[in-house]
Amino acid sequence: MVRKSTPATTASLDELAARWAPTAKDSTYDAAMVAGIYATHLTQADAASARATLDTTGYLERYLWPHFSQKTVADKALLLSIAITSNEKEGQNWASVDGATFGLFVDALLRLKMEADDLSLREHTYILRFLMFGIRQLETSHVARAMLKYTSLPVWAHLSEVQRSLAFADHPKLKRHWQNRVQATAPSSPAAKKRKTTVVDLEADFYASLMDDCKECLRSTDDSAVEYLVHSLNLFVDLLSQLPTRRFLRTLLLHRHLLLACRQSHWVTQHELLAKQAELLHFYAHFPIDDQTGHAWTTVEHKNELAARAHALQLAAFEQSPALHPLSLLPVAQLGDRTIVRQQLASIPHDVLRPFCLARGLVHEADGDDVDLVECFVDFFTQFTPPSLQSLPVYPTETDLWASDLASLDGILPTRKLNLQFLSVTDYLLRCYELYRLEAASAIALDLERVIDAMGPTLTPGHTTMFRSRHPMGLGVEQVRVVRVGKPAIGETHPAQVVAHINLDLGGQAPDVIAAWDSLHPNDVVFLAGVQALEDAPMDETGPLNAAERLGIHVVRGAQVLEVLDSVNKTVGELLENGKRYEAKGARRTLRVALDGAQYAADLAAGGTEIYARLNVLVRRVATKNHFHSVLTTMQDVLQTQRVQHALPSWLNDVFLGYGDPSAAHYRQLRANSDEATHLYDTFVDGHHALASFADPVSLLDEGSGKPVAPEAATSPFRLTATENGVVLTCATKSDDMPAAQGLRYTPAQVDAICSGVHDGLTLVTGAPGTGKTDVAAQIIANLYRSLNAQRIVVVAPTPAAVADLCAKLLALDVVDPGHMASLSATTVGDHNLSVAGRVTFLLLRREALLAQVETLASALNLAHLGASHSCAQAQYFYESHVRPQLAHLEANEALRAFCHATTAASMQTYLDGFFGQLETLGALEILRTPKQRGDYVLVKHARVVLMTAADAANARARLLAMGFQYATLVIDAAAQVPEVDALAPLVLQKDAAKLRRVILLGDDKALPPALQNAPLAAFSHLNQSLLQRLVRLGAPVVHLDRQGRTRPSLARLYASQYPGLTDLGCMAANPRFQRANPGFALPAQFIDAPRATAVNGENRVEAMWMLQLFQYLRRVGVPASEIAVLTATEAQKSLLLTMFKPHEATLGRPALVATIDESVGAHSPYVLLSLVHTTSVGALRDVRRLIAAVSRAALGLYIVGKKALFEACVDLTPVLGPLYARPTQLQLLPNESVATCSRLESDEAAPTTVQNAHELHEALAAMSLSD
Repeated sequence: MVRKSTPATTASLDELAARWAPTAKDSTYDAAMVAGIYATHLTQADAASARATLDTTGYLERYLWPHFSQKTVADKALLLSIAITSNEKEGQNWASVDGATFGLFVDALLRLKMEADDLSLREHTYILRFLMFGIRQLETSHVARAMLKYTSLPVWAHLSEVQRSLAFADHPKLKRHWQNRVQATAPSSPAAKKRKTTVVDLEADFYASLMDDCKECLRSTDDSAVEYLVHSLNLFVDLLSQLPTRRFLRTLLLHRHLLLACRQSHWVTQHELLAKQAELLHFYAHFPIDDQTGHAWTTVEHKNELAARAHALQLAAFEQSPALHPLSLLPVAQLGDRTIVRQQLASIPHDVLRPFCLARGLVHEADGDDVDLVECFVDFFTQFTPPSLQSLPVYPTETDLWASDLASLDGILPTRKLNLQFLSVTDYLLRCYELYRLEAASAIALDLERVIDAMGPTLTPGHTTMFRSRHPMGLGVEQVRVVRVGKPAIGETHPAQVVAHINLDLGGQAPDVIAAWDSLHPNDVVFLAGVQALEDAPMDETGPLNAAERLGIHVVRGAQVLEVLDSVNKTVGELLENGKRYEAKGARRTLRVALDGAQYAADLAAGGTEIYARLNVLVRRVATKNHFHSVLTTMQDVLQTQRVQHALPSWLNDVFLGYGDPSAAHYRQLRANSDEATHLYDTFVDGHHALASFADPVSLLDEGSGKPVAPEAATSPFRLTATENGVVLTCATKSDDMPAAQGLRYTPAQVDAICSGVHDGLTLVTGAPGTGKTDVAAQIIANLYRSLNAQRIVVVAPTPAAVADLCAKLLALDVVDPGHMASLSATTVGDHNLSVAGRVTFLLLRREALLAQVETLASALNLAHLGASHSCAQAQYFYESHVRPQLAHLEANEALRAFCHATTAASMQTYLDGFFGQLETLGALEILRTPKQRGDYVLVKHARVVLMTAADAANARARLLAMGFQYATLVIDAAAQVPEVDALAPLVLQKDAAKLRRVILLGDDKALPPALQNAPLAAFSHLNQSLLQRLVRLGAPVVHLDRQGRTRPSLARLYASQYPGLTDLGCMAANPRFQRANPGFALPAQFIDAPRATAVNGENRVEAMWMLQLFQYLRRVGVPASEIAVLTATEAQKSLLLTMFKPHEATLGRPALVATIDESVGAHSPYVLLSLVHTTSVGALRDVRRLIAAVSRAALGLYIVGKKALFEACVDLTPVLGPLYARPTQLQLLPNESVATCSRLESDEAAPTTVQNAHELHEALAAMSLSD
């Protein structure tokens, strides 16, 4: 039923939102209201705020979608309202829309675009944006069906017969499909006879019509055409950059001459954004790949394909007319040369040339005579030449750092994107390189602005620049002098190396600042800036000048540190003969650096290198955030290899690119019909645990006799064999005196993940916070360590803290020998320094201890005079020559039995082989004398579990490749926090990709993605997507961990809706920690309403006061400061909180964490205090993942302070905050309780004191202080 009354369009959004609130009584469709909202709140130029309000109140989900049906398909306002509000969410809610409804809507929307005459160009752009988001979500089946049917074979109806025949020649199967379609759509077909009127064939006509519209706008002189063109070209770039939409549209796009129209358009030549989009479109239109099979052509294959087409054309030219003979004799390469082709065609009569072009499919019969035939030749015979990344500067310059051409138009940027799929490894690398360089430039620009601004550049009376202040990350430069320019490498035109000396004076700097500059390592990246201060005059920082112009930054160049020299020209930090590091003398330093050879050549070509004389500031960056150079050079190196398409293992390549069967890399596909046993060792605590871990029937058999074993008698090691009838587990039988096994009782899902992880192939493990992902990773590593002695495991985590956490769990299993672990990060766990240097020290100490035992054995055997403990080699000789022969006389050798703690010859032999085998492997440390040599040996030869961050992997890749590093297993923990670009380096740490046999990714794919500096770039290009998230979206097999054991069950239920099937571990019901109430609080979680709070510039002082006083209250009741985390939504509020907490640190301590929500990912704490800050709009918290990231940090107590009226209206946050709104929103306290005295259970009733506001809480705290 459609409501006929017309509401006033002047009604406020709050009043209108009541119409679709869950409590609304009138559910009829009001077309007039929808039209009014569309005209008043959705289409205006300043409608961003109104759209956000409509989005947060659920206008799309609660009103528009429910009222769309066959009856309303002609309602223009409804169709466009759904499109606009869907665009606000980037189509994120489409998976929940009924498939038939969605397909009907897309059909109606596209039909509206084609048939409606009253749509403005702006309204057309709404539809283009809708399509853009649609083709990004092809992992949703009904979205894919709705989108792909308009990009399939029927679009070739707009090719000429000749053009179709040429296209069918390479793929005859398509011709049969075409013939079937022609018969089905013929006028005499039953379907056609039933139609009474002519119907637009959207499947065939839509994109051809869209190309014609785009060409018309390219010729238009109306300024409004620019916005339409930006969205249109962006859509076509997306369509050609993934295979499912490219297959048929690329051919149509070439034959509709869209590239030609772009080159001839005045808009493209005048508008840099459009020019870059046209360049991208040309790139993907000519990308060397078979559109139908997806096979990426090598350079040779591409040349052969191009030559075959050229040969066919030239043969036809030779046969058709003597006037065409000059054309038939041109070399293939010249057919794509615009100048040469124009000269040749100029001599050919038009009445000969045009029929020839028609006969060869270069033009269509419908094309007018104004089509430039030269450009047609260029489009069809251009050879793709990938950009040479080696010839591009790696370091961003002042132009890159503060470029204005990346300013978006309606959110569209002239960049590539990371999507679900990539055309080839080359395409993947080029996209990642461009985007990562732009993101790095954003972070570098902010660092340079902060440092140079703090240094206070100012003009002296002599009009030179001086710096009023100091900054620990920046120094004034005395001189930059280029001392060496190397020759170009083979195939390059720029110098292979450019070395410069930077003279510095550290006089007057603090000792810690001097030490920091002296600790610069080789390969560290620094930046040189040329600053010319402006006249001292008050300037508005938000005025027309950007930061670089305001600070007077004219030049920026990057460099890589080679060494740091002191005032006597000695290398600072050099290792001396006594084992110590050389300490610098004097205050003067010379940095020897390598400049960018490509940039140096560009500077020479632009007019000289005098700009290097203008560099007067040196800036260093925090090492953990300065690995961009390593990541970019990694991509350069992979791209320049001769076999770039084989950079990844063959079993992973197609799944990685997003094509083929997503399950093809899973172990069940790779080892189909294999009866190989799986070693699970101590994965199970006992037989009952094993029986409960599988859905299939389980048989427990003794490993020796093969007889059935009772569950209570079964013990590790377990070994699994899958059969048609179920699962067979062989195990050991427990003896009477054997103690009960201790360990984690893994859930069935965790066991499934462990079984998958120890097999070859790709394993994806996801789960909510607290579901034991890191524990699973540790068990997989431990099992692989025991079963595959000759293989190395590389373990990656996003941060050093995450690496340390995984190391701690791995060491706790007591399976991996600490001597076989090494971390590229400075990782310390307990007494273990797991860094490479720490492992060298550890192994040297182990060597001494082992040799001391050898000396003891030699003395017991009366052979001390042999000097067996002199060296590892001498000890090995002692064993082979004197100990091994005595094993034959075991009964007479009490000394050997005591040394080996064994009674049989076999057990003694095993013990001694292992003991002296350790000494043999440590012998290399005696030969290698320098710490670097020993560290390299530990990494490449000795360590079997190598741990690192993604940044470490990029930084160390060149070194590891040079040393011949090899590994068979890659484990990435917390993989959702590793951006896809950073995940590349760990995959390519060895020369032979085929040696990588298993990749294991563990993480929360629904977690907040990593935060980036360049938010517009992240939103447009999806640069912050993780490899784990993308593979999950593609449909690769995933093990979902479904039981959490970290968070109080009542808190876990707040975010359980985002993790279907999430429950609690059974042991939590008996754990007093989770059953007891929080001392001093009536409720374990509360939303505390602060209705009068106001946020100004990201600061909310009322909420900050709440945070401080809640922290003080927690401390008063006895909660340790180390168990309290304070989180907030904005960086400004975090700074305010740190300022407010500081005066109280002496008496109350400091919270374990004060951070923004984004910074807290990966951390957890018993108690979390959360300030939502915002009071006028929900802002970034509208993304429910951000709120869940904060809520899931708490294990026992969660206390949120915010403006209830604002957040209650946001429909996206209702699943998480809704249960809290149902409880009192005024703080409920029990001030007489404390940690020491509270025995109350969470379920017990209490008589709380209600606190109305922060002032009352302050008074309560004062009263508690008086009573102490």
